[in-house]
Amino acid sequence: MIDGKTISAVMFIHNEEKYIEEAVLSIQNQTAAVDCTIIVDDYSTDNTLSIIHRLSESFDNIKILKGKKQGKSYACELGLMNVETDLFFICHGDDVLEGDYVHEMYNFISQSNLKYAYPNYVITDEKLRPIKFSQRRKPVDKYKALIKHDLSGYLFGYKEVIDILMPFPNGLSFEDWYISSMLSQQFGENHVHNKILFKYRRHKNADTYNAEFDRKKYFSFLHRAKETLKIIRSRIVDGKSLDIIEERIFFYESLLNYDVRNSYRIIRCKYITLRDILSFFFFPLTVSLKYK
Repeated sequence: MIDGKTISAVMFIHNEEKYIEEAVLSIQNQTAAVDCTIIVDDYSTDNTLSIIHRLSESFDNIKILKGKKQGKSYACELGLMNVETDLFFICHGDDVLEGDYVHEMYNFISQSNLKYAYPNYVITDEKLRPIKFSQRRKPVDKYKALIKHDLSGYLFGYKEVIDILMPFPNGLSFEDWYISSMLSQQFGENHVHNKILFKYRRHKNADTYNAEFDRKKYFSFLHRAKETLKIIRSRIVDGKSLDIIEERIFFYESLLNYDVRNSYRIIRCKYITLRDILSFFFFPLTVSLKYK
């Protein structure tokens, strides 16, 4: 509880046996106590679930739910559906929160009169050694939120914003992009605390591990980004936002099914950046040299 308000952590997991205890303890050891830790297991096949059950014997605020075998996005949805506290935040089973995460995030949204916000973070290796710092200081408006998918999934806010997201649409891969897009459409922009408040561990089993060199994984990300935008499109009414989505979908399709004849249309796109244009022209060379 903080400032008289109850708070839940929502964690959705799959095969996190190496990291789950550290992640859960980082929730339990917050300077502002978390009232309920909702853990949704997405059909783990390792020892993750047994570790969580052992931890639940020491901490009576842990609530364990079984996912619907539809993937992590829908495990996230199930967790959010079970939030009964005033505040909540989303976290992952392989990352580690700073001890003052709850305190800092609550003070940030309170002082800024916000319904929700995101933290900055540091990307680390498996042993939590820093690799890259995310230090976003300015809010991300609803249009940029559709162009670039770079906010963390660590949403912190009031329970009332969950209603904006429900129910999750079918076929969703990137729940974090969906969430940040839907909320920014509602409130105009996503605010980010400028302090580093959690460690985002990049390990061999993580989706993002080695993605900058793995050709199959990179193309999978492009496909998932395209399909996620199609899903988001069905829930948006803002005209400019829809135009941006259409151009981004075309851009991803042009990369996935590369055809240099699309270059003229890409150049004429209003919301395609110069960096995107250059990446399209050099895409075949980049793929052949960089991705294995």
